[in-house]
Amino acid sequence: MSSSFIKPFINAAKEPNLFQIPVTVKTRKGDVVNLTAIFQDTKPEGSSIGTVFNAHGAPGSHKDYKYINPKLEAAGVRIIGINWPGCGYTSYDERLENHNFERVQFAQQILDALNLPNKSVIFMGHSRGSENALKMAALNEEKTIGLISVNPIGIRPHRGAHIRLFHLLAAFWRIMALRWFSNWILYHIYTKFAKFKVLDGHTCGVAMCMLTRLDYSDAIPYIEKYNKSDLRALLLYAGKDWLIEPEISREFLSLFDNEYEISSFIRGEDPEATEAVKQEILNDRKTIGVFCAKDGHFLQKDRDCHKDFDQKSYVAHYSCVTEAERVQGSLYKAKENKAEKKRKMWTDAIYKAIKNAKDGQVRKILNSIKDEPNTPMKEAPFKNFLKNKGIHNPLPATEAFRLIKEAADEVQQESSKKNDVEEEIKKETAKESSK
Repeated sequence: MSSSFIKPFINAAKEPNLFQIPVTVKTRKGDVVNLTAIFQDTKPEGSSIGTVFNAHGAPGSHKDYKYINPKLEAAGVRIIGINWPGCGYTSYDERLENHNFERVQFAQQILDALNLPNKSVIFMGHSRGSENALKMAALNEEKTIGLISVNPIGIRPHRGAHIRLFHLLAAFWRIMALRWFSNWILYHIYTKFAKFKVLDGHTCGVAMCMLTRLDYSDAIPYIEKYNKSDLRALLLYAGKDWLIEPEISREFLSLFDNEYEISSFIRGEDPEATEAVKQEILNDRKTIGVFCAKDGHFLQKDRDCHKDFDQKSYVAHYSCVTEAERVQGSLYKAKENKAEKKRKMWTDAIYKAIKNAKDGQVRKILNSIKDEPNTPMKEAPFKNFLKNKGIHNPLPATEAFRLIKEAADEVQQESSKKNDVEEEIKKETAKESSK
């Protein structure tokens, strides 16, 4: 299909960057279904950097990635966000069976119409959409750099997949005479019990039908195709995902070639984990799994800020407002940010190490990293970090890390003494006030 079929789409909310295109899907029963696909395209003129092709879960929409998109836009990346049929944007047809067989056709026609250059696309999918990101990447190897699976579906049912219940509710929803009632029931199930944000009951019914069509082990041939390719993958999964167990995700990761897991025990941004991922990518690691121990089922969403950003406002946004701060307002008392404190102490240690360095080469290394915001705090990542800056000699690198570590111990001791003194002053002040 030609790009000439793509037209701007303006909805009641006048959302920017929405487009429409006619799509024809053939079901396994042989029905030919014509749809009007609505998708997001942040740079219709194209990008020399590359394109991220997003697939949302069930339920969901292109807006599921609204907190990631500003970062990509700031880097000049083009974002394509598709909307599966019946999920609030793209039209729906009752003849659809919601198989991946249909979904791949749907996504493929949008991809073909965009006429993207070879080796320029990363497919990203969340939850139910992760199946389609994998299949699209494997089927479009010539166009693809790699894929990102966020809270991916595994190769066997997870704890959130109540198959019999899904089939029962989907069958109930398919009874047109009772659709008004089933829409009401499903809407309350999703909003009151599952705590999902959904548009309406119809969207919930479509999502329920999608969940009855999970493929699981059908992903294996596509993983095997991936393993034989030059593609790369990043899989992100969470320790507090109430739908998908970490062992399901790790089993899934184990099927990918040359896999390696990195763990993060910080909720939100984790500079050390980020740096470790970068190093693995630079070291030609094919598949990276990131276990986010303190996060949940929506890793692609920042649920702390409770606000949307455009490209300009995101760049000016340095730290998120926490849930406690948002709710408590002026009564909020900030707690000590231990990760931030540790990072500041490490930076102070680098400056102290510069003063202690006697070797000119070591001092040069330390000066080159003194203003880096995310210098690794462990020796192996630290040395890889230096290699990526063109510093390959292991001897001065080892000495530089040793000096920083020694200085960090001194900074910590000084900080402890300072805290003790401040505590004594507080006690004395309190005594004087009580007299």
